[in-house]
Amino acid sequence: MDYIHGAYTADATKPKKTKSAPTSIAPKKPRARATWETERLQHNDVIKNLMAKDESSRLEFMTKHSDTLDPFVDEKVKLLLKENHQLVAKKKSDEPIMMGSQPDIVTTPLRDYQMIGLSWMLHMHQHGMPFILGDEMGLGKTLQTISLIAHLKESKGYVGPSLVVCPLSVLYSWCAEITKHAPTLKHFRLHSSDNDEREYQKHLILHEILKYDVVVTTYEMIKNPQLLGLIRNTYFNICVLDEGHVIKSQTTLVSEAARKIHCQTRVILTGTPLQNNLVELFAILNYLYPTYFTTSDKFESAFDITHNRIDPDMLLKANKLLKLFMIRRLKCEVEKLMPKKIETKVC
Repeated sequence: MDYIHGAYTADATKPKKTKSAPTSIAPKKPRARATWETERLQHNDVIKNLMAKDESSRLEFMTKHSDTLDPFVDEKVKLLLKENHQLVAKKKSDEPIMMGSQPDIVTTPLRDYQMIGLSWMLHMHQHGMPFILGDEMGLGKTLQTISLIAHLKESKGYVGPSLVVCPLSVLYSWCAEITKHAPTLKHFRLHSSDNDEREYQKHLILHEILKYDVVVTTYEMIKNPQLLGLIRNTYFNICVLDEGHVIKSQTTLVSEAARKIHCQTRVILTGTPLQNNLVELFAILNYLYPTYFTTSDKFESAFDITHNRIDPDMLLKANKLLKLFMIRRLKCEVEKLMPKKIETKVC
Protein backbone atom coordinates (compact mmCIF):
# COMPACT_ATOMS: atom_id res chain seq x y z
CA MET A 1 0.00 0.00 0.00
CA ASP A 2 1.25 3.58 -0.71
CA TYR A 3 0.74 6.43 1.73
CA ILE A 4 -0.39 9.73 0.11
CA HIS A 5 -1.66 12.77 2.01
CA GLY A 6 -2.35 10.85 5.18
CA ALA A 7 -4.30 8.08 3.45
CA TYR A 8 -3.47 4.68 2.16
CA THR A 9 -4.09 3.93 -1.50
CA ALA A 10 -4.26 0.58 -3.15
CA ASP A 11 -1.07 -0.67 -4.66
CA ALA A 12 -1.26 -0.03 -8.39
CA THR A 13 0.43 -3.34 -9.05
CA LYS A 14 -2.32 -5.32 -7.27
CA PRO A 15 -5.13 -6.33 -9.56
CA LYS A 16 -8.46 -4.78 -8.78
CA LYS A 17 -11.35 -6.98 -7.86
CA THR A 18 -14.12 -7.00 -10.44
CA LYS A 19 -17.63 -8.31 -10.15
CA SER A 20 -17.87 -11.68 -11.82
CA ALA A 21 -20.60 -12.26 -14.34
CA PRO A 22 -23.47 -14.36 -13.02
CA THR A 23 -23.02 -18.04 -13.68
CA SER A 24 -25.50 -19.22 -16.28
CA ILE A 25 -27.69 -22.13 -15.17
CA ALA A 26 -27.93 -24.85 -17.74
CA PRO A 27 -31.54 -25.73 -18.58
CA LYS A 28 -32.71 -28.97 -17.11
CA LYS A 29 -33.02 -31.79 -19.55
CA PRO A 30 -36.53 -33.15 -19.85
CA ARG A 31 -37.03 -36.35 -17.94
CA ALA A 32 -36.77 -39.36 -20.19
CA ARG A 33 -40.05 -41.24 -20.21
CA ALA A 34 -40.11 -44.91 -19.41
CA THR A 35 -41.37 -47.25 -22.13
CA TRP A 36 -44.55 -48.07 -20.23
CA GLU A 37 -45.33 -44.38 -19.82
CA THR A 38 -44.78 -43.61 -23.50
CA GLU A 39 -46.97 -46.52 -24.55
CA ARG A 40 -49.75 -45.43 -22.22
CA LEU A 41 -49.67 -41.86 -23.54
CA GLN A 42 -49.80 -43.15 -27.11
CA HIS A 43 -52.76 -45.35 -26.20
CA ASN A 44 -54.50 -42.37 -24.57
CA ASP A 45 -54.03 -40.31 -27.73
CA VAL A 46 -55.67 -43.05 -29.80
CA ILE A 47 -58.71 -43.08 -27.50
CA LYS A 48 -58.88 -39.27 -27.48
CA ASN A 49 -59.02 -39.25 -31.28
CA LEU A 50 -61.82 -41.83 -31.22
CA MET A 51 -63.67 -39.72 -28.67
CA ALA A 52 -63.41 -36.66 -30.93
CA LYS A 53 -64.88 -38.62 -33.84
CA ASP A 54 -67.64 -39.92 -31.59
CA GLU A 55 -68.67 -36.37 -30.70
CA SER A 56 -69.49 -35.70 -34.35
CA SER A 57 -71.43 -38.96 -34.75
CA ARG A 58 -73.25 -38.33 -31.47
CA LEU A 59 -74.37 -34.87 -32.56
CA GLU A 60 -75.72 -36.35 -35.79
CA PHE A 61 -77.65 -39.03 -33.87
CA MET A 62 -79.08 -36.50 -31.42
CA THR A 63 -80.09 -34.13 -34.21
CA LYS A 64 -81.99 -36.88 -36.01
CA HIS A 65 -83.94 -37.49 -32.81
CA SER A 66 -84.26 -33.86 -31.75
CA ASP A 67 -88.07 -34.09 -31.50
CA THR A 68 -87.73 -36.78 -28.85
CA LEU A 69 -85.07 -34.82 -26.95
CA ASP A 70 -86.83 -31.46 -27.18
CA PRO A 71 -89.06 -31.74 -24.06
CA PHE A 72 -86.07 -32.57 -21.84
CA VAL A 73 -83.16 -30.35 -22.95
CA ASP A 74 -82.39 -26.69 -22.34
CA GLU A 75 -82.51 -23.88 -24.90
CA LYS A 76 -78.78 -24.01 -25.71
CA VAL A 77 -79.01 -27.68 -26.63
CA LYS A 78 -82.14 -27.04 -28.71
CA LEU A 79 -80.29 -24.32 -30.60
CA LEU A 80 -77.30 -26.63 -31.19
CA LEU A 81 -79.55 -29.32 -32.63
CA LYS A 82 -81.43 -26.80 -34.76
CA GLU A 83 -78.22 -25.39 -36.23
CA ASN A 84 -77.06 -28.88 -37.14
CA HIS A 85 -80.40 -30.00 -38.55
CA GLN A 86 -79.84 -28.89 -42.15
CA LEU A 87 -76.52 -30.75 -42.38
CA VAL A 88 -78.05 -33.94 -41.03
CA ALA A 89 -81.12 -33.67 -43.30
CA LYS A 90 -78.87 -34.02 -46.35
CA LYS A 91 -77.46 -37.33 -45.13
CA LYS A 92 -79.02 -40.72 -45.47
CA SER A 93 -81.13 -42.08 -42.66
CA ASP A 94 -79.66 -44.50 -40.13
CA GLU A 95 -78.75 -47.86 -41.57
CA PRO A 96 -80.58 -50.84 -40.06
CA ILE A 97 -78.92 -52.78 -37.28
CA MET A 98 -77.13 -55.71 -38.87
CA MET A 99 -76.83 -59.02 -37.08
CA GLY A 100 -73.19 -59.88 -36.62
CA SER A 101 -71.52 -63.14 -35.75
CA GLN A 102 -70.39 -64.33 -32.35
CA PRO A 103 -66.75 -63.48 -31.56
CA ASP A 104 -64.46 -66.52 -31.68
CA ILE A 105 -62.98 -65.35 -28.37
CA VAL A 106 -66.32 -66.07 -26.68
CA THR A 107 -66.60 -69.83 -26.24
CA THR A 108 -70.13 -69.89 -24.80
CA PRO A 109 -72.85 -69.98 -27.50
CA LEU A 110 -74.97 -66.84 -27.39
CA ARG A 111 -78.74 -67.17 -27.53
CA ASP A 112 -80.63 -65.34 -30.27
CA TYR A 113 -81.75 -62.47 -28.05
CA GLN A 114 -78.18 -62.10 -26.75
CA MET A 115 -76.91 -61.81 -30.33
CA ILE A 116 -79.55 -59.15 -30.93
CA GLY A 117 -78.31 -57.34 -27.82
CA LEU A 118 -74.69 -57.57 -28.96
CA SER A 119 -75.58 -56.27 -32.43
CA TRP A 120 -77.49 -53.35 -30.91
CA MET A 121 -74.58 -52.47 -28.61
CA LEU A 122 -72.15 -52.54 -31.54
CA HIS A 123 -74.53 -50.31 -33.52
CA MET A 124 -74.63 -47.77 -30.68
CA HIS A 125 -70.86 -47.93 -30.23
CA GLN A 126 -70.34 -47.36 -33.95
CA HIS A 127 -72.41 -44.18 -33.71
CA GLY A 128 -70.49 -42.90 -30.71
CA MET A 129 -73.43 -43.45 -28.41
CA PRO A 130 -73.08 -44.49 -24.76
CA PHE A 131 -75.96 -46.77 -23.81
CA ILE A 132 -77.90 -48.77 -21.23
CA LEU A 133 -78.24 -52.54 -21.33
CA GLY A 134 -81.36 -52.90 -19.22
CA ASP A 135 -82.27 -56.57 -19.60
CA GLU A 136 -84.10 -58.18 -16.72
CA MET A 137 -81.91 -60.09 -14.29
CA GLY A 138 -80.96 -63.54 -15.52
CA LEU A 139 -80.79 -62.74 -19.23
CA GLY A 140 -77.00 -62.54 -19.42
CA LYS A 141 -76.03 -58.88 -19.32
CA THR A 142 -72.53 -59.90 -18.21
CA LEU A 143 -72.07 -62.34 -21.10
CA GLN A 144 -73.31 -59.79 -23.63
CA THR A 145 -70.90 -57.18 -22.28
CA ILE A 146 -67.97 -59.60 -22.38
CA SER A 147 -68.94 -60.38 -25.98
CA LEU A 148 -68.88 -56.67 -26.83
CA ILE A 149 -65.35 -56.28 -25.44
CA ALA A 150 -64.27 -59.44 -27.27
CA HIS A 151 -65.74 -58.22 -30.57
CA LEU A 152 -63.93 -54.88 -30.36
CA LYS A 153 -60.65 -56.69 -29.81
CA GLU A 154 -61.19 -59.43 -32.37
CA SER A 155 -62.91 -57.56 -35.22
CA LYS A 156 -62.05 -53.90 -34.66
CA GLY A 157 -58.44 -54.30 -33.53
CA TYR A 158 -58.88 -52.61 -30.16
CA VAL A 159 -55.97 -52.97 -27.75
CA GLY A 160 -55.65 -52.05 -24.11
CA PRO A 161 -58.19 -52.34 -21.33
CA SER A 162 -61.86 -51.77 -20.77
CA LEU A 163 -62.97 -51.03 -17.20
CA VAL A 164 -65.78 -52.77 -15.32
CA VAL A 165 -66.96 -51.19 -12.07
CA CYS A 166 -69.30 -53.38 -10.05
CA PRO A 167 -70.56 -53.97 -6.51
CA LEU A 168 -68.20 -55.98 -4.31
CA SER A 169 -70.81 -58.75 -4.12
CA VAL A 170 -70.32 -59.61 -7.81
CA LEU A 171 -66.61 -58.78 -8.20
CA TYR A 172 -65.39 -62.37 -8.16
CA SER A 173 -68.38 -63.45 -10.21
CA TRP A 174 -67.33 -61.03 -12.97
CA CYS A 175 -63.80 -62.47 -12.98
CA ALA A 176 -65.19 -66.01 -13.08
CA GLU A 177 -67.54 -65.13 -15.96
CA ILE A 178 -64.68 -63.71 -18.04
CA THR A 179 -62.63 -66.85 -17.45
CA LYS A 180 -65.61 -69.05 -18.28
CA HIS A 181 -66.94 -67.30 -21.39
CA ALA A 182 -63.79 -65.75 -22.88
CA PRO A 183 -60.74 -67.43 -21.33
CA THR A 184 -58.26 -65.72 -23.69
CA LEU A 185 -59.31 -62.25 -22.52
CA LYS A 186 -56.72 -61.18 -19.99
CA HIS A 187 -58.39 -59.63 -16.97
CA PHE A 188 -57.12 -57.98 -13.81
CA ARG A 189 -58.99 -57.73 -10.49
CA LEU A 190 -58.34 -54.35 -8.89
CA HIS A 191 -59.49 -54.84 -5.33
CA SER A 192 -57.86 -56.09 -2.15
CA SER A 193 -57.99 -55.57 1.59
CA ASP A 194 -54.36 -56.65 1.95
CA ASN A 195 -51.96 -53.69 1.92
CA ASP A 196 -49.11 -55.53 0.18
CA GLU A 197 -51.39 -56.89 -2.53
CA ARG A 198 -52.99 -53.49 -3.00
CA GLU A 199 -49.57 -51.91 -3.51
CA TYR A 200 -48.76 -54.57 -6.09
CA GLN A 201 -52.05 -53.86 -7.84
CA LYS A 202 -51.21 -50.16 -7.92
CA HIS A 203 -47.91 -51.05 -9.57
CA LEU A 204 -49.73 -53.12 -12.20
CA ILE A 205 -52.29 -50.46 -12.99
CA LEU A 206 -49.56 -47.87 -13.40
CA HIS A 207 -46.95 -49.88 -15.32
CA GLU A 208 -48.68 -52.82 -17.00
CA ILE A 209 -52.33 -51.91 -17.50
CA LEU A 210 -52.10 -52.00 -21.30
CA LYS A 211 -51.35 -55.72 -21.15
CA TYR A 212 -54.90 -56.41 -19.96
CA ASP A 213 -58.18 -56.52 -21.86
CA VAL A 214 -60.42 -55.98 -18.83
CA VAL A 215 -59.86 -54.36 -15.45
CA VAL A 216 -62.55 -55.28 -12.92
CA THR A 217 -62.89 -53.11 -9.83
CA THR A 218 -65.52 -52.00 -7.33
CA TYR A 219 -67.36 -48.81 -6.49
CA GLU A 220 -65.50 -48.74 -3.18
CA MET A 221 -62.19 -48.63 -5.03
CA ILE A 222 -63.05 -45.75 -7.36
CA LYS A 223 -64.17 -43.69 -4.36
CA ASN A 224 -60.59 -43.85 -3.09
CA PRO A 225 -58.99 -40.58 -4.35
CA GLN A 226 -55.51 -42.10 -4.60
CA LEU A 227 -56.68 -45.10 -6.59
CA LEU A 228 -58.99 -42.99 -8.76
CA GLY A 229 -55.97 -40.85 -9.61
CA LEU A 230 -54.17 -43.94 -10.90
CA ILE A 231 -57.23 -45.07 -12.87
CA ARG A 232 -57.55 -41.67 -14.52
CA ASN A 233 -54.04 -41.99 -15.97
CA THR A 234 -55.44 -44.41 -18.54
CA TYR A 235 -58.12 -43.84 -21.18
CA PHE A 236 -60.24 -46.99 -21.35
CA ASN A 237 -61.96 -48.43 -24.41
CA ILE A 238 -65.21 -48.90 -22.51
CA CYS A 239 -66.24 -48.10 -18.95
CA VAL A 240 -69.00 -50.41 -17.73
CA LEU A 241 -71.00 -49.60 -14.61
CA ASP A 242 -72.69 -52.78 -13.41
CA GLU A 243 -75.79 -52.03 -11.34
CA GLY A 244 -75.31 -48.57 -12.83
CA HIS A 245 -78.42 -47.14 -11.17
CA VAL A 246 -76.14 -46.50 -8.16
CA ILE A 247 -75.29 -43.18 -9.86
CA LYS A 248 -78.93 -42.08 -9.82
CA SER A 249 -77.86 -39.28 -7.48
CA GLN A 250 -75.34 -36.86 -8.97
CA THR A 251 -73.98 -35.73 -5.63
CA THR A 252 -72.70 -39.04 -4.24
CA LEU A 253 -68.99 -39.81 -4.12
CA VAL A 254 -69.52 -42.79 -6.43
CA SER A 255 -71.32 -40.69 -9.01
CA GLU A 256 -68.68 -37.97 -8.91
CA ALA A 257 -65.86 -40.52 -9.18
CA ALA A 258 -67.47 -42.35 -12.11
CA ARG A 259 -67.72 -39.10 -14.06
CA LYS A 260 -63.96 -38.57 -13.75
CA ILE A 261 -62.99 -41.82 -15.46
CA HIS A 262 -61.76 -41.39 -19.04
CA CYS A 263 -63.13 -43.73 -21.72
CA GLN A 264 -64.41 -43.81 -25.27
CA THR A 265 -67.81 -45.29 -24.46
CA ARG A 266 -69.82 -45.37 -21.24
CA VAL A 267 -72.07 -48.37 -20.64
CA ILE A 268 -74.60 -48.89 -17.86
CA LEU A 269 -75.94 -52.31 -16.90
CA THR A 270 -79.09 -52.25 -14.84
CA GLY A 271 -82.27 -54.24 -14.42
CA THR A 272 -84.06 -51.25 -12.84
CA PRO A 273 -83.38 -48.13 -14.94
CA LEU A 274 -86.31 -46.21 -13.48
CA GLN A 275 -87.75 -46.29 -9.98
CA ASN A 276 -89.31 -43.45 -8.03
CA ASN A 277 -88.82 -40.35 -10.16
CA LEU A 278 -87.42 -39.02 -13.41
CA VAL A 279 -84.59 -37.20 -11.64
CA GLU A 280 -82.95 -40.60 -11.29
CA LEU A 281 -83.31 -41.04 -15.05
CA PHE A 282 -81.79 -37.61 -15.57
CA ALA A 283 -78.75 -38.51 -13.45
CA ILE A 284 -78.13 -41.58 -15.62
CA LEU A 285 -78.59 -39.65 -18.88
CA ASN A 286 -76.40 -36.84 -17.61
CA TYR A 287 -73.64 -39.37 -16.93
CA LEU A 288 -73.99 -40.81 -20.43
CA TYR A 289 -74.54 -37.49 -22.27
CA PRO A 290 -73.43 -34.54 -20.11
CA THR A 291 -73.37 -32.19 -23.11
CA TYR A 292 -77.06 -32.72 -23.87
CA PHE A 293 -78.77 -33.36 -20.54
CA THR A 294 -77.66 -30.40 -18.46
CA THR A 295 -80.59 -29.66 -16.15
CA SER A 296 -83.02 -31.85 -14.22
CA ASP A 297 -85.83 -29.28 -14.00
CA LYS A 298 -88.05 -30.77 -16.70
CA PHE A 299 -87.50 -34.29 -15.39
CA GLU A 300 -88.24 -33.26 -11.82
CA SER A 301 -91.52 -31.55 -12.64
CA ALA A 302 -92.84 -34.45 -14.70
CA PHE A 303 -92.76 -37.49 -12.44
CA ASP A 304 -92.10 -37.90 -8.72
CA ILE A 305 -94.02 -40.60 -6.88
CA THR A 306 -92.75 -39.50 -3.48
CA HIS A 307 -94.42 -36.09 -3.93
CA ASN A 308 -97.43 -37.45 -5.85
CA ARG A 309 -96.46 -35.48 -8.95
CA ILE A 310 -97.21 -37.23 -12.25
CA ASP A 311 -97.52 -35.82 -15.76
CA PRO A 312 -98.78 -38.74 -17.91
CA ASP A 313 -97.86 -37.04 -21.20
CA MET A 314 -94.28 -36.34 -20.10
CA LEU A 315 -94.01 -39.85 -18.72
CA LEU A 316 -94.81 -41.27 -22.17
CA LYS A 317 -92.26 -38.91 -23.72
CA ALA A 318 -89.66 -39.99 -21.15
CA ASN A 319 -90.30 -43.63 -22.05
CA LYS A 320 -89.75 -42.80 -25.74
CA LEU A 321 -86.59 -40.91 -24.83
CA LEU A 322 -85.20 -43.81 -22.83
CA LYS A 323 -85.76 -46.22 -25.72
CA LEU A 324 -83.26 -44.22 -27.79
CA PHE A 325 -80.45 -45.18 -25.44
CA MET A 326 -81.53 -48.46 -23.87
CA ILE A 327 -82.30 -52.01 -24.92
CA ARG A 328 -84.40 -53.95 -22.44
CA ARG A 329 -85.84 -57.44 -22.66
CA LEU A 330 -87.97 -59.26 -20.09
CA LYS A 331 -87.88 -62.96 -19.37
CA CYS A 332 -91.49 -63.31 -20.48
CA GLU A 333 -90.53 -61.86 -23.86
CA VAL A 334 -87.67 -64.25 -24.50
CA GLU A 335 -88.90 -67.27 -22.55
CA LYS A 336 -89.25 -69.28 -25.77
CA LEU A 337 -85.49 -68.98 -26.19
CA MET A 338 -84.76 -69.92 -22.60
CA PRO A 339 -84.19 -73.54 -21.52
CA LYS A 340 -87.24 -75.15 -19.94
CA LYS A 341 -87.33 -75.43 -16.18
CA ILE A 342 -86.86 -78.91 -14.81
CA GLU A 343 -88.92 -79.46 -11.69
CA THR A 344 -88.06 -82.28 -9.31
CA LYS A 345 -90.40 -83.13 -6.47
CA VAL A 346 -88.72 -84.46 -3.34
CA CYS A 347 -91.16 -86.34 -1.11
